[in-house]
Amino acid sequence: MSTKTKADQEATAAPQEAKYSKDELMVAAEAAFAVKPEVVMAAMKMAGITEATKAEAKAAIDKFNKKEVK
Repeated sequence: MSTKTKADQEATAAPQEAKYSKDELMVAAEAAFAVKPEVVMAAMKMAGITEATKAEAKAAIDKFNKKEVK
């Protein structure tokens, strides 16, 4: 009979998505998001984040790209 602690169950249940720094995301901007590095930099600055998962970065970029230009 195997007993797992709650921490063991959480660790094996869902692996966390990796977080990347703003610089890492800027380097991969064109390959990962089809945008220029400057767009990643501005989107993350607007969102107030310095590191993000790929999904979080994509959401920030999409929001930035849809923002109305004044």
